[in-house]
Amino acid sequence: MTEIWLNDINDTAKNFRLPVNPESISVRRDKPIETVSLLRIGEVDFTEGTKIAEISFESFFPAKESTPPPYVEYSDYQAPRDSVAMFDEWVRGKFPLRFIVADSEVKLTNLIVIVSSFEYRFEGGQPDDIYYTVNLREWREVKVRKKGEIPPSTSRIVSRPSLSLPKMYTVVKGDTLMLIAKRVYGNGKYWWKIFEQPENKRKLGSEVTELTAGTKLVIPK
Repeated sequence: MTEIWLNDINDTAKNFRLPVNPESISVRRDKPIETVSLLRIGEVDFTEGTKIAEISFESFFPAKESTPPPYVEYSDYQAPRDSVAMFDEWVRGKFPLRFIVADSEVKLTNLIVIVSSFEYRFEGGQPDDIYYTVNLREWREVKVRKKGEIPPSTSRIVSRPSLSLPKMYTVVKGDTLMLIAKRVYGNGKYWWKIFEQPENKRKLGSEVTELTAGTKLVIPK
């Protein structure tokens, strides 16, 4: 039996199991692509990281009955309007939830998410049931340190060393100009500095996507 849960990380009393499982769950995850147009080559794609996963599904909150219908997953489900109120609170809230899809043996999906949108409606002939569509987005926590704040594990102030760029870089298998730029400059968007360096351009020619291991590249400032 498959169970689908939305668990409130800060309040276990608000853990919620879907009373009626959706027919399908859509999960979308994309890769960001930066397309750059180079002279004599044309368009070249560079990728880095992944975009946030988006999850969507549709189902309904069934009316409370003394004997639950066979399509309801468990007997002590709450009234439809109470479920709507809980989702409305999650949409307005600032804290993430844990989205779990699990069968009897293993968790198939386990993501930290936020409820990005929630829409519900009433359909003719079934006035006590509430149909809904919900969209979730994967949550990535970013901790920002305030100016002047010292991390708890730091017992003394350590001066930050100045960035010293290597004069030469030897290409290893799997390297791209964007990866090299990220290593030496801290940001892959400066790959063009390496490519436009005259000696590097002579060695690389038009090959900016597949680099030959062992090639020595000059790293400009």
